[in-house]
Amino acid sequence: MLKRIGLLMENMELIQLILAGFLTALFGGYYFKVRQVDKLVDHQQANVNDLIFRHNDAIEFLDYQFAKINYQFLADKNQLKFTADTPLSQAISYNGAREVLVKSKLIKKKDTSINDESLGKRARDLDIPLDPVLVKLNMLETSS
Repeated sequence: MLKRIGLLMENMELIQLILAGFLTALFGGYYFKVRQVDKLVDHQQANVNDLIFRHNDAIEFLDYQFAKINYQFLADKNQLKFTADTPLSQAISYNGAREVLVKSKLIKKKDTSINDESLGKRARDLDIPLDPVLVKLNMLETSS
């Protein structure tokens, strides 16, 4: 009887070892599957972020194209509020113009004393293209 119990105990230990090995393999398999799914989710998130960036870029491009057409239309009718000859101090006095000029780097954010040089002269001195700035400034004027 003791022999049978001893054999049974050895068989139980063997079964426990087999089950422990099986559970370890199962856990390892699930761990690697979860890692694969995590990588796929990260990849999909990167794709979504890329699409959001492209969408915002396209909207900004189309907005600029619309402003450019509007600028050309106003230029043909001689109704531009901002031209290359517009004094910088006059341009800054309009709502939102300071932000446009700061963003385009024609002026610095902390500039308090602005002399009466023209937008065109400041753009030439700083080697900044003036057309996009004029388009944005005139879009401000027509949208307000």
